[in-house]
Amino acid sequence: GDTTFVASSGTSMSSPIVCGAIALLFEQKPGLEVEEIRELLKTTAITDGFTGAVPNEGWGWGKINIFAALQRLIVSVDGNNDISKSINVYPSVTSDKIVISMDDAGSKNEIFVVTTLGETMFTTSVDNQQLQNYILPVKSFPTGQYYVVIKNEKGWKSQTFTVIR
Repeated sequence: GDTTFVASSGTSMSSPIVCGAIALLFEQKPGLEVEEIRELLKTTAITDGFTGAVPNEGWGWGKINIFAALQRLIVSVDGNNDISKSINVYPSVTSDKIVISMDDAGSKNEIFVVTTLGETMFTTSVDNQQLQNYILPVKSFPTGQYYVVIKNEKGWKSQTFTVIR
């Protein structure tokens, strides 16, 4: 097939990205108001050498960081992220499997694995005992960085890992 690519910029290119980001926010909390969305996107935006001081006419408030916006939204929906112990995910770089454990897990734990773009790759629910050494095969995952997110009655925590091929 045709593999021609072109570089382009402007609102015609950014609008679909922003709409997709907002759709992810609505998926988490369907009743969001316009001002809540604006505040989430503004306060979690990334600034760097390209964006310069923000706000500005070229970059607005910066680059969208949908993962940070979703994290903040999850905290506001669920009330807190105060799990006293962190998640252990090892190895941190793998091509085969990861082992997930948490010493202070809740009675019912939801495990999510998401990409840096917010795509859910895996989800399951496990009890406290199952979360002591949960083995997750990642052979089908493409090369990239992922987040393991564990949510339970105590809050939520996340940890990164990388799959290489």
